[in-house]
Amino acid sequence: MRLTPGPDCLRESGVRLALVNAYAGAIQKGDRGFLNEAGRRADALDAVRAAVGLVKRADGSLINVLVGRQRDAARRPSDLRRATEVLAECGELAGAKGVTLLVESLNEADVPGYLVPTPDAAAEMICAIDSPWVRMLYDAYNVAMGGEDPIAAFSSYATIVGHVQYADAPGRGAPGTGRIDLVQLLRRLSACGYSGAVGLEFHPRGPTVASLEPIRPALRG
Repeated sequence: MRLTPGPDCLRESGVRLALVNAYAGAIQKGDRGFLNEAGRRADALDAVRAAVGLVKRADGSLINVLVGRQRDAARRPSDLRRATEVLAECGELAGAKGVTLLVESLNEADVPGYLVPTPDAAAEMICAIDSPWVRMLYDAYNVAMGGEDPIAAFSSYATIVGHVQYADAPGRGAPGTGRIDLVQLLRRLSACGYSGAVGLEFHPRGPTVASLEPIRPALRG
């Protein structure tokens, strides 16, 4: 059977969509969102509106929204304020359709100047908005690269996490190539009551199934 691109392709292949990313600018040129940029409120709303349409068509309910990078350290407070205000408005738009927006922290080593480089910074923005439609994307790789133990730290954010992603660190490789024990992470997520998907965002050295083979017995257990 030949599958056609689009949401129908997911259904026909038996794959369930966890989330989509809202348009975040020219990623290849260093953009990581633009909620903080003056004059781009309408662009941000349009990006979320388009992502809501796509994720609903694909039977999903989560959208990752990158908030932006600071262009000038002196403008950081105003950048954060503007990004928070625009994200709150985007959250109302998405929530009206039953869709949740996610805020992901991106570590300073990989993305210098990102407005929420740590889970604490992301949590502060989320709590300032105080909406059930704006939650955290907890990325174990980014947490580790920011200097924290992503397994130990998870319990501090469990009540506001809407999605989890994993890559080993350093290197963003498959399980076993770095310091983050995926099996132990999954056990911590379960112990904290998390029951959502865990996205695998690592660079595999071969087929994904082969990358996970060494830990398959533990996953089954």
